[in-house]
Amino acid sequence: MRHGGDIYSDTITYDFSVNLNPVDTTEIVSRILRVGEHTLRHYPDIEQRQFREAIALVEKVDAEEIWGGNGASELLMAITAMIHPGKAMLVIPCFNGYRHVLARFPQCEIMEYALQSDKEFLLGEDFLQVLEYHAKQGLQLLFLTNPNNPTGRTIPKEILLKMYEICKTYGVKIILDECFIRMTHTGFSMTEYIQEYAGLFIVNAYTKLFSIPGIRTGYVVTNRSNIHTLKQYLPEWNMSVLAQSAGVICSRFLRDTGWITKTLQEIERQREYLSSALTKLGIQVYKSDTVFLLCYTKENLYTYLKEKKILIRDCSDYKGLDKGFYRIAVKNATDNQVLIETLEAKK
Repeated sequence: MRHGGDIYSDTITYDFSVNLNPVDTTEIVSRILRVGEHTLRHYPDIEQRQFREAIALVEKVDAEEIWGGNGASELLMAITAMIHPGKAMLVIPCFNGYRHVLARFPQCEIMEYALQSDKEFLLGEDFLQVLEYHAKQGLQLLFLTNPNNPTGRTIPKEILLKMYEICKTYGVKIILDECFIRMTHTGFSMTEYIQEYAGLFIVNAYTKLFSIPGIRTGYVVTNRSNIHTLKQYLPEWNMSVLAQSAGVICSRFLRDTGWITKTLQEIERQREYLSSALTKLGIQVYKSDTVFLLCYTKENLYTYLKEKKILIRDCSDYKGLDKGFYRIAVKNATDNQVLIETLEAKK
């Protein structure tokens, strides 16, 4: 299974395969490291108290409805193990990590619903009938991403709420990945619904929003009774001191600064530039609501760019996509210009 961010197999100067905030995060990272200098000789708080309280203020829930993880990936695995589904559904194309998680349960039957390129990969009303049919047939788990990775599309609020009602009615558990929710203008978070339905698990992380994938700071928001059970599927100290400190510091940035406004403005500005420039080069660019673009071309962009020490995400291993699809991160103005100039030189 491939992921973005493999800068270790080859010499890479510009990594467009990982979808990180294009706004400079040097100040935040420096604060995290300064705190880490004084805390690394201590064990982490096994109850994650400061971390959970900080996240709770951001998400506007109770700290007892939060639990942290070693990135979102650890939590996805633990939640799925807790549910132990016999039938699960994926909306494809989707993050390959979900399939990796479900592979741990060979008895689990996986249903798939394919998004259509001619509909700009937007999840619409027709999915609701499919979902309800499978829910009546014993579906136990639905994986959702909002916005979707790798398409970049958010789920319309009215569709999301109707899906939620179907799942709640038939007892289908929902793992809703909101790791990019704060990097889109159009995303609707479902955190306010966790008290209504114990089958709702919302997974998030500060990895992308604060460009700290190496620290692994994720969390789940769910019913407090789920938290008690979920902890039994995780190591006792599943978050390092540095990861917990990062969560506290990043949460303060969200509450006390205009970080989200600045982030959204920069993403929109750079996405528009990148989308327009790629289109002029004859590359098909699909509409995106977040910090990356799904593109299609018959040219082998991956190999050409890697030879130039630029890494993009070849999406041919995503079920639901074919050879020729690539995901390109929206980065800062300087890096985006380098990418476009490199592609222009190919013509």
